[in-house]
Amino acid sequence: MNNSRWFSRFVCLVMMFCGFLTVAESASVESKDVGVLKKQLSSASSKQAAVIKELKSLDYDISKFAKEIHRLKKDITENKKKLEANKKEDRQLQKQQKNAENDISSYISSLYAQGQQPYLKILFNKQDPSKTGRALVYYRYLHEAKSQQIKFYKDSRAQLESIRKQVIAKNRAVNKLIGQRERKFAQLKATQIKRSDVLAHLKKTIKSKRHRIDYLKKNQKKLNAAAQAAKKKKARQSVKGNGTSFAKLKGKLNLPVKGKVIARYGKRRLTNQVKWRGLLIQAAQGTAVKSVSSGTVVFSDWLQGYGFVLIVDHGATYMSLYAYNQSLLKSLGDKIDKGDVIALVGNSGSMEKSALYFEIRHKGAPINPSKWLIARR
Repeated sequence: MNNSRWFSRFVCLVMMFCGFLTVAESASVESKDVGVLKKQLSSASSKQAAVIKELKSLDYDISKFAKEIHRLKKDITENKKKLEANKKEDRQLQKQQKNAENDISSYISSLYAQGQQPYLKILFNKQDPSKTGRALVYYRYLHEAKSQQIKFYKDSRAQLESIRKQVIAKNRAVNKLIGQRERKFAQLKATQIKRSDVLAHLKKTIKSKRHRIDYLKKNQKKLNAAAQAAKKKKARQSVKGNGTSFAKLKGKLNLPVKGKVIARYGKRRLTNQVKWRGLLIQAAQGTAVKSVSSGTVVFSDWLQGYGFVLIVDHGATYMSLYAYNQSLLKSLGDKIDKGDVIALVGNSGSMEKSALYFEIRHKGAPINPSKWLIARR
């Protein structure tokens, strides 16, 4: 009986010991799994940061090329205007020269008809001396006028030759600028192709829906931080809006760019956890972005997720924000008027399609920009 009890106790002890080993082993395995998971998350985060850094670098390259192309377009337009002005002046001088030629020709014919010595004929024609005097004065004035006309003819010929040389030089300058622009376009296109590959790589590092939501939330926080920093800086510098009070412009603003609104304020992004806090306006790359009102630039830089962002302070705690730009044409502290071109539409940040993201903020918080726009019919 005693042996039986002792055996039972021994079996229980063995089972308890085995159970303890199983739990300990399980805890050890779980601890290892957590460690591996942490390493994987850390590795993924590092890869994502490296890809974002590369994306930022490429966005800056694209911005540089876009700015140069924009400048070259302006230079070409200005040179073409000057070229047309030179051509117009050339035509006017040719017409004046032709008239001068005809007058001089008539004058020479008249002199020849009078025997080439009209002065002596007038002097010795035995007319009334007073009439002869008047005739001689008239003749002298006529001769002086014709001499000036001959001088103008000679000068206009030299001026015409100079203008024609300017026309040739301007033509060469325009062709050179067009060649430079084409090369910049090629560089821009090559960089954009490279950027597409990097963007695809970035998407791979954000595989799950939860990760995408976290990424969007993180980007929104960065945008908020930038807007708040701009607000504080503006308060310290006492920046004032220019012209009409922004509050009085409700329902009177134009869209900052011509295009199709593809996402509106309050519309969900992936889930209800992340929503659009402005308008997303689809437009072609390089399209001019115009300020909706006058003000001062309080932020002009690249931000993760939003690319090149420009924030304009309009005074009275109102600001407008423009993101995903290909290039920024205004810098921090610049004073701008309503309708000034401040940026070029693009897809910087993590955007795939070309579009402008537009916000209006009051006291640092986003408000519905649609209520501020002129109603479309």
